[in-house]
Amino acid sequence: MLLGMDEKDPKSRLEHWALIRHSAVSWIEQSLSQGNTLGRALALASELDWSGRRYSPRTLEGWLYEWRAKGFGALERQSRRDKGLCRALCPEAAEAIVKLRLQHPSLAISTLVRHLKESGEDLVLVFEFVSMHVGFVVALAVFDEPIDQTA
Repeated sequence: MLLGMDEKDPKSRLEHWALIRHSAVSWIEQSLSQGNTLGRALALASELDWSGRRYSPRTLEGWLYEWRAKGFGALERQSRRDKGLCRALCPEAAEAIVKLRLQHPSLAISTLVRHLKESGEDLVLVFEFVSMHVGFVVALAVFDEPIDQTA
C-alpha cells in the first residue's frame, strides 16, 4: 500500500489503483520511446509486478489507450453500472426454467441452456440460477462460451 493511504477511504483506494495503473502506462510509454514495439512493451510490462499483481498485455493495452484518450482520470477504477441493483432472473423466467426441467427431466442441461439463449434470457443470470440449482461445475461445463459479466 502507498504511504499515508487510508485503506478504508474509497477515494484514497481509487487514487492508489490509478497511480499503479499510471506507473504501468508510464513504463510502457518509456519502453516504446526506447524503440520497443507495442506488443513487446506490453509483453514485458505483463511480466512485471505492479503492487503485488500482474496484468495481461490486453489489460495493460486498455489502460494505455484510455490514458492516452482521457488522461489520468481514466485510470481510476469505475464502479459497476449495475451496482446496487438486484440482479436476478424474474420470477417468471425462473419458473419457466424449473417447469421446463420438470416436464423434460431427461433433457440435457446444455439443451436447456441453448433454449434459454435462443429465447433471449440474460446468460449471466441463467448461469447463476443453474449453478445454484444444479451445481456450479455442471453450469461451467454447459456454458460453452465466455459470459460477459461486465454488462
